Amino acid sequence: MMRRNNFLILGLSCALLTSGAALGFPFKKSEPAKSVSNEKFWKEYTAQENKPNSQPGNFLLMFQEQLGGLAQKILPSVVNIYSTVKTQQKTQSQNDLFRYFFEDFFKQQRQQQAQPKQQEVQSLGSGFIISEEGYIVTNAHVLIEGADSIKVKLGQKDKFGKDLEFEATIVGKDKASDVGLIKISPPKSITLQPIPLGNSDSSYVGHLVLAVGNPFGFSQTVTHGIISSVGRDIATLSPYLSYTQTDAAIHQGNSGGPLCNIHGEVIGINTAIRTPNIGFAIPINKVKKYLPALKKEGRVRRGWIGIALGPRILDGKIELQKGQFKESPYNTSHGVLVRDVIVGEPADKILFPDDVILKVNKTLIHSQQELLIAIGEIPVGKRAQIQIWRNNKIKNVLIRVSERVDSQQARINTAPSQKGGTEEKIIHSKLGIRVSPLSPQSRKQHNIPGEIKGIVVDFAERNSSLRAGDVISKANRRHISSKEGLAWILRRATKSVLLVVYRKEQSQYRRQYVWIDF
Repeated sequence: MMRRNNFLILGLSCALLTSGAALGFPFKKSEPAKSVSNEKFWKEYTAQENKPNSQPGNFLLMFQEQLGGLAQKILPSVVNIYSTVKTQQKTQSQNDLFRYFFEDFFKQQRQQQAQPKQQEVQSLGSGFIISEEGYIVTNAHVLIEGADSIKVKLGQKDKFGKDLEFEATIVGKDKASDVGLIKISPPKSITLQPIPLGNSDSSYVGHLVLAVGNPFGFSQTVTHGIISSVGRDIATLSPYLSYTQTDAAIHQGNSGGPLCNIHGEVIGINTAIRTPNIGFAIPINKVKKYLPALKKEGRVRRGWIGIALGPRILDGKIELQKGQFKESPYNTSHGVLVRDVIVGEPADKILFPDDVILKVNKTLIHSQQELLIAIGEIPVGKRAQIQIWRNNKIKNVLIRVSERVDSQQARINTAPSQKGGTEEKIIHSKLGIRVSPLSPQSRKQHNIPGEIKGIVVDFAERNSSLRAGDVISKANRRHISSKEGLAWILRRATKSVLLVVYRKEQSQYRRQYVWIDF
């Protein structure tokens, strides 16, 4: 019976298929696949057609070819630098409230989390090869202090197209200028391609430049632009350098990479950015002065004569605040005032407070930074010929330069300037103070050292720039030993007065300049 039903179903199925065909039901037949045409439906220039701007001698074409060729010439000399240091870090759970109610349950977990875990901190930067022996220039800040490893990835590859990476050793670094020198020792089968160092003094605003580096880890990145400015003084970066500004895009990771001219020469080390299109490079001529010392001693030694710097004089006016000039009582067109001389240092008993330094060797001095650079570049142990203005006379002195050892002394130490600070009425009306001669009692009361001379401020109005305990030593370059002397000067000063004041700061009296407008 079952077999008969199966035959019946099969017969009905065949009948339906046959009748469906007879009734014209639409059954689709398989069609052959269409072949994909390789016909181009976009525009292209053929070999016979002249492309725009492709004629021989076309400026744009020549510029493109030159720029591309220049980049290819530079790239093999630029490297990526990775400094790595391992640190210990404790981790804690964020569910403090939850753990409070389940203290026992989480006790073991908390003990495990309190165990320190090792973490790697990595610094990313760039550099460039300067010799076939494997010396590489970069920024000092790229080289992490106490790094466990410093790796260098070359801009060239091996014969199989793989990256070439080597361990590097620090040869030397100078934090004050942010210049570092490292070295790699690849096998003899690897030929390094050093890049030539140019002359940054011949670079001018408007010159074309290329910046090459490793921004955000994107190795072998090339950007181009122009030199936007030269001789930028940025004391927050270094008081010893004037920087080259460029609009070539520089980002994090470009530090230590080269800024190159159109000849493929390095004219600067990319160092800092304000915005992506306002970047600053260390002029290569400065770097070339540091490299021999970095290679030989691992550091740069700078000159020091032991003075604290006061305001600068420019065009016959004195700058007591940044960019704010007043008529100068010093009869000289330029220079930097000596605010103080440190006892026992080279300038002691040779220079004196209120001297104006006009020239160091052959370098005219117009700013504190110029003075620091001029002294700093004199070899330690050599004598510096310093021209000064003192008591309305120009004088030349010789000072043997010693080595600067305290990094804090590298900062530009300008005297603070304020507004504010002698028969009582004149002194009070013009300066807002009451004064008295220095006596043993006042010295004891204010702990004023015996070598400080002048008159002491007993009382100062709230809006006065002078304070009780201040000692007025000079007014308009004249020594003050009495209130009558100060009043005599104030009667003749119609608009303002420049005071030399000793003020107690952090338990020590320090010499300051105070300009007071009437």
